[in-house]
Amino acid sequence: MNVAFFVDGYYPTVTGVITVVAQLKMEMEKNGHKVLIFTVESRKKDRREEKEPGIYRVPTNSFILPTLKGVYNGRPNVRKIAKILKENDIQICHSHTEFPLGRACYKSAKLAGIPCVATTHTMWEDYFRYYLGFIPKHFTRMWLHNFFNHFNALINVSQKAYDYFHLPHMLPKKPARIIPNAIDETKFCNADYSDEEKRELRKSLGLGEGDKLILYTGRIVEEKRLEELYEIVSDIVRKKQNVKACFVGTGIKKDHLKRRLARENLEDKIIFTGFVTWPDIAKYYSIADVFVTASLSEMHSMTVLEAITMSNPIVCRRDTSFTDTIFHGENGFLADTDQEMEEYIVKLLDDDEMRLQMRKKAFEISQRFSLENQAKRHIEYYTEIIEGKI
Repeated sequence: MNVAFFVDGYYPTVTGVITVVAQLKMEMEKNGHKVLIFTVESRKKDRREEKEPGIYRVPTNSFILPTLKGVYNGRPNVRKIAKILKENDIQICHSHTEFPLGRACYKSAKLAGIPCVATTHTMWEDYFRYYLGFIPKHFTRMWLHNFFNHFNALINVSQKAYDYFHLPHMLPKKPARIIPNAIDETKFCNADYSDEEKRELRKSLGLGEGDKLILYTGRIVEEKRLEELYEIVSDIVRKKQNVKACFVGTGIKKDHLKRRLARENLEDKIIFTGFVTWPDIAKYYSIADVFVTASLSEMHSMTVLEAITMSNPIVCRRDTSFTDTIFHGENGFLADTDQEMEEYIVKLLDDDEMRLQMRKKAFEISQRFSLENQAKRHIEYYTEIIEGKI
């Protein structure tokens, strides 16, 4: 099958959506399918962007998407894209963005006479609430309704996404299927670090021999509720001498939280690593005792998938985006409040046997999210759309 993906950023930039797209492309090509990607070039062009087979980059304007470093707003030429689609005998277009490249997806597909599908990756109502609070909720819903209504079908990455887009005021009659995100388990399961490598990393983070580690990975931004998560872990590390916390990632809240860290004299208890390259992140999971996230704005968290693949027990806030990855009391805990989340983290840290059993269950659950399964489900859905069965 010949497929075209449309996305607002691509390697060397890394985000959750870019990771999903790149992994799906890799797996589909491994199985003999042809995949083109239409994306943006950065304002300061990276040498790694040049001469990439199957990657078509469109010019960008000066607007960079808020909080997403290196992800720019594209200026696609729809007629030129439609011509490329026809020349490559593309059978279906797949959008992973709601911005200009997403519009180019359905417009160029129409010109080429082929169907198009879109994945709903982001809970924009939450995103806009944090960054563009002046935009009324009904406007966001109207924008999403009008945008996704142009597509033949939708792909929802979780039950939460499916339920949202099936609300009466959204697109309850639009064909949709839940296809969750997947993880390239070979980059994690095969990350067999030696005891010496783990000791070196622990030492670099200031961890003593018997210290336990609470880990968060991801963007350090407001919609992930990083301030609330900081308060939870700071309370724990104050009370428990042998516990430290590590925040891996960067974002607009990082400097604010580091200043707070200094004011509260917790710099020896809570570590902010800043940006860590994706291939190196597995090493941090390998030394964690528990993975945490207080976010309520996820659609289907890639960092949670990474954590369970590395056998990390999870403690998070209860949210339908986690219903297929975190099972309460089996591989982690779903907390109804931040206070309850703190209690569950302490409970896990204090019970070595419970952590061991949850580690085993976490890895077992992670095997459901293989790239092979994800690619197969996409191809099956594409086929039904192309053949007009939905």
